Amino acid sequence: MCGIVAGVSYRNIVPILTEGLRRMEYRGYDSCGVAVVDDGQLKRSRTVKRVQDLIRQTEEDEVKGSTGIAHTRWATHGAPEIRNTHPLFSNNQIAVVHKIFTPTEKEIIFAEKVVREIDDKKAKGIGVFTVDGKMIDIAFYDGAKRTLAMAKAAGVYEGDM
Repeated sequence: MCGIVAGVSYRNIVPILTEGLRRMEYRGYDSCGVAVVDDGQLKRSRTVKRVQDLIRQTEEDEVKGSTGIAHTRWATHGAPEIRNTHPLFSNNQIAVVHKIFTPTEKEIIFAEKVVREIDDKKAKGIGVFTVDGKMIDIAFYDGAKRTLAMAKAAGVYEGDM
């Protein structure tokens, strides 16, 4: 399960952040990371190992700062690899962690198909909705709409459904 810890201090925040992650280890995770602002620059350490390994890595990488954020990740999408481990950086100016489900391209395409077909059947006054011959209900339709909304919020979908 994902966990997020953040803090601002007058001293190095990294030990506080990693202690917060350590206290959430019982929840399970596959990767973890920490990012801080140090002298106006973002620095981070990430690992697909345990929090104790992250602590050693932050010391080796000399990641220190008074403002930071840390994250444990349980992969629901994307393999547990460093490139998928949070904090993520945007243009080395913003550190991002999230607990959002980000749909894959395949899921987006399927959700678009569901929404399009159901909208078409609704417009024709048809009360039973099917996709590829399978019965679906309005909850599935709502789920497809939510999937598209989450994909749009995550910046991986630009459609208008």
